[in-house]
This record gives sequence, C-alpha cells and structure tokens, in this order.
Amino acid sequence: MAEYLRQGNVSVVLSTEDLLNHQPVLGGDDGTFFMAFDNMATCGWNQQDQEKPFSLVRSGIDRVEFLAKRVNGVPVVSITASFGTKRMSHEDIEVCVREPNSFLPPTRSYRMEFVFNGHGYEPAPSSAAVVEMFEGQ
Repeated sequence: MAEYLRQGNVSVVLSTEDLLNHQPVLGGDDGTFFMAFDNMATCGWNQQDQEKPFSLVRSGIDRVEFLAKRVNGVPVVSITASFGTKRMSHEDIEVCVREPNSFLPPTRSYRMEFVFNGHGYEPAPSSAAVVEMFEGQ
C-alpha cells in the first residue's frame, strides 16, 4: 500500500509485486489494482474554471484481508473501503476553506473481493460495480 499527496489530493493505492521475479510489478501498468481517492483538502476548488468546482470526494481503505478462499491457487483479497461525495458550489468553497469539517461528505463502507487472474488481481464479478465507483473519481 502506498499513499500519494498532490495539491490537496490524496491517493491510497494497493498494488502487487512478484518478489521472486524481478519484473517491476504484476497487474496493470504499475501493478495498481485498487485506489481510494480523497480531495477534501481542496474544498472542491477548480484551478482551470473557478465557476465549476469539483465535487468533494472522501474515501479511504479501511481493511485489507487475504481470505482462505482461493482462485487459481492464490488467496482472494478482500478490501473494505469507505466512500462519499458531495457537490460543491463556488460559495461552498469559500465557507469550506474557513470551516472544512462542515463539508465532510457522509461515507458508506463497501466490501469488495479481488481474484488473481494469473497476472494480477482484478475485481470479482460481484464487486465490479462498486470498484467502478471508486475508479470513477
């Protein structure tokens, strides 16, 4: 798990790496198979167009488990993550800067499973729609 912070945007990512094979990573181009994004510190400010603020996104990874259940001989990974979003107006941004806690979007907890496909982890069919919600941010 790694965390990246850029201009008030926080990304927490889970990725895979094969320590026995010196290939850079398994899975996607960088091995990332799940990411939680949070932009609460921006208050929704849009540098390119201040009249069109971004929605606030509040998400995080709460728990990662390797389950006894196996697919292709590899444990299924279960991720519990929280997610919430709130639309912002130009006026909201000004208030949020002064009182950021008053704009915390309510979050909901989601449990997703990821299975090994021979190269990396991908969402189980039952989790695909929820994973898409996180990826859309």
